[in-house]
Amino acid sequence: MTLSSYLELTKIELSDSATVLSFLVNFRPHNWISIPKETYIQNPVDEEKLFVVGTEGIPFNEKYWMPDSGQVAYKLIFPPVDKDWERLDYGEDISEGSSWAIFDVQLKPNEVSSLVPTEFKGNWFNVSNAYWELGLLDTLAIYKNQIWKYKAGDFSNNKGQLTLTGREGEVRLYLRNEENGQMLAGEDPENLRTYVTNDVLSSMTIPMDSSVYTPPVFHSDSVTFSGFIAGYSPRVGFKTFTLYVNDILTGEQSSKTIRISESGEFSITFPYYYPHSAFLRSPFAGGSLFLEPGKDLFVMYDGQDIFYMGELGKLNKDLQDLREIVLFNYRHMQAVILNMTPLDYKAFINEQYEESLLKLNEFEKTHGLQPKVRQIKELDLRYRRAENLLSYQMNFDQAYRQKHEVPRSQRELPIEIESPDHEYYDFLTTDFANNPLAVVADSYNSFVNRLMYSDLLRDNQSLSLSTMDIVERLLESGQKLAPEEVQMMERLKAYETSEGKMAIDAFNKKHMDLINGFVSKYSEDLKDLFENNRRLNVTITMMADHLKIKDVEITDEEQELVDAVTAFNQSPPVIEAQVFQKENGEATSQFHKNHRDFVNKIFAEARKDSRNRLLKDSVGIESGLMVDVMNAQDFLRPVASQMVPAAEEELEVFQKETSTPFIAAYAEVVNDRSLAKIEANKTKSGYTKNEVPKSEADQIFEAMMAKFKGKVAYVDFWASWCGPCRSGIERVKSLKEELKDEEVVFVYITNQSTPEKTWENMIPDIKGEHFRVSTDEWNFLSEKFNISGIPHYVLVDKTGHVVEPKMGYHANEALKNKLLEHINK
Repeated sequence: MTLSSYLELTKIELSDSATVLSFLVNFRPHNWISIPKETYIQNPVDEEKLFVVGTEGIPFNEKYWMPDSGQVAYKLIFPPVDKDWERLDYGEDISEGSSWAIFDVQLKPNEVSSLVPTEFKGNWFNVSNAYWELGLLDTLAIYKNQIWKYKAGDFSNNKGQLTLTGREGEVRLYLRNEENGQMLAGEDPENLRTYVTNDVLSSMTIPMDSSVYTPPVFHSDSVTFSGFIAGYSPRVGFKTFTLYVNDILTGEQSSKTIRISESGEFSITFPYYYPHSAFLRSPFAGGSLFLEPGKDLFVMYDGQDIFYMGELGKLNKDLQDLREIVLFNYRHMQAVILNMTPLDYKAFINEQYEESLLKLNEFEKTHGLQPKVRQIKELDLRYRRAENLLSYQMNFDQAYRQKHEVPRSQRELPIEIESPDHEYYDFLTTDFANNPLAVVADSYNSFVNRLMYSDLLRDNQSLSLSTMDIVERLLESGQKLAPEEVQMMERLKAYETSEGKMAIDAFNKKHMDLINGFVSKYSEDLKDLFENNRRLNVTITMMADHLKIKDVEITDEEQELVDAVTAFNQSPPVIEAQVFQKENGEATSQFHKNHRDFVNKIFAEARKDSRNRLLKDSVGIESGLMVDVMNAQDFLRPVASQMVPAAEEELEVFQKETSTPFIAAYAEVVNDRSLAKIEANKTKSGYTKNEVPKSEADQIFEAMMAKFKGKVAYVDFWASWCGPCRSGIERVKSLKEELKDEEVVFVYITNQSTPEKTWENMIPDIKGEHFRVSTDEWNFLSEKFNISGIPHYVLVDKTGHVVEPKMGYHANEALKNKLLEHINK
């Protein structure tokens, strides 16, 4: 079997002087491939490797850029193989692993005894609907979405019968070979169906299923995704692959780990509540699979060939045939956008959209399309267009950074990107946003997300809450304060009304705009000061001293401001405030920790109200599906991903505000699921909560790792709110099981942005060693490992030495190899 869907071995030439392998590669135009010097063939019996010695048609050990056609044919020359080689493997002996691998290539005729005559073998399609319904292979059959073994066969005079055994018992098939490449088959000899191979099917006109999706498309059920990997052997090095499923109502992406049997079969069943695509990531294939509640899909992966069976089989086949019809080439867009105004960009996107529709029309005219396939693809293009129209400033920013090599760490660009005017957004209408069928298009989720976080819906008036504001809202909600919180409130209330506090407020009111203007004016000159003092409160006095060192002159008015602030910072009101903070800071900090979820909900509610108001008043979109989806994501994301269930009264309020009945009901399902998971986690084991050892700042990590000496440590810096973090944690679950008897430990470090209760609810489902560090400790660790984003992975060897401070993403097989490499040292 091959691990690469774009690599095809077309020919093998054996001689006494060389072994020559011919390949055909279909890959993305203008992307590069290479033939590294570590490329080899080997005998699977003893794994003796023979490395490549030459190439024809492609450079050796250097980048080759794919042409416009996306296709290249070439030959690789290896030393001659011994005559006793019956099979060979092809691969690349590189430390990070490679998908350019082919296993068990037959060098000698494979004498397979089969009960099925050659003329009956193959993959057979029903001529009445073009569905793949029957596969007759050498040693097994594929029928009714499952694998069957041959028990008996009896053939003569171009007809016969097969007895198949499977998980549901036995089935007898009657077969008759006809002229013109047709075959009759069925379980009733008096009622056989007509089948043809794919080659014959492509020349036929087949009646189309005329059904389309109609509202409502939301309904709860399950889906089974099963299939077979032809030629699979555990030798290929992986036993699982992953299916990623987006949930538009929680805003989350879940990963489904699918186990492969030794024979290459797999199956998984999981809940599904609306028709949309899931995304497959595996060493042998990738891409999207369109799934629908209550309908099952069976897929056979046979090298570069993919066969789809079941009610969704033909639909998936047709959608795959349309995968090259995309809105535009991203590289081309990046190359031209810097010369475009917003209106130029809009015209460009609209032109690309019309061209895509023309390609879709031409494909339909030439090949035919099920109306449902046309519906899905057209909706996807429509919302992809809207998503990209909302992305002008983001795409401009990315293109500028790419061209001028501006790193992400530099937040501001030296240019101002023009903002689209109000007329630019005329494509945003209520009907478009609230189309009840829109969710079947993957791009609708992306469109909603882009609109949610666009400047269009950004309210410049931010919500600010003091500690006393939070106290008042807590009391208004009916919650009671702990005795120590009541004492804190009384002290705070007394201070808030003191003369000193009023003096500080008056001074800030008079000078704050001037201070902000000063910082803004000299931001470039002060950048390094802020970078080098991240943990300190940088005062205007420090800024003035820094500017003086850099020979930057400030005006007399600015010097007066500096002097006034410096003097005030030494006045009795400020000293009184510092004393109050020292005496009460810990109690105030603990109060905010205790009520973090409550405060987060206040801010979330304020953002939601502001967004919905702007949607209606500024954009003109009335309440409906899209507002319900946005509100559901706000409400359900912490419930689903951070395991913070909503209170019964909160759930009732959400349901009353939701106009889509299914979404209102689904919120309760998600909430109940979270409650059940929290309860189930109480009985789980395999995880350990660790206290951070007391140590010097520069020794925190070493102190944390001390307990794991003698084992390789895979350290994951993560947070509960980080989707990629949770996805990575889910991905390595199966790897932990594989390595459970090895000298390796999985260590998870999070910070205060993960609420303590959320952390405690989540970690029972994450086997490993867990730390929740303070803000200062996280800052020290971030500096040590230059953590600019999460997830961030670190590898520590058995001696406690950091061997990789920034690992980056590794697929499970590559990660396993790396861990075993250090385990075995």
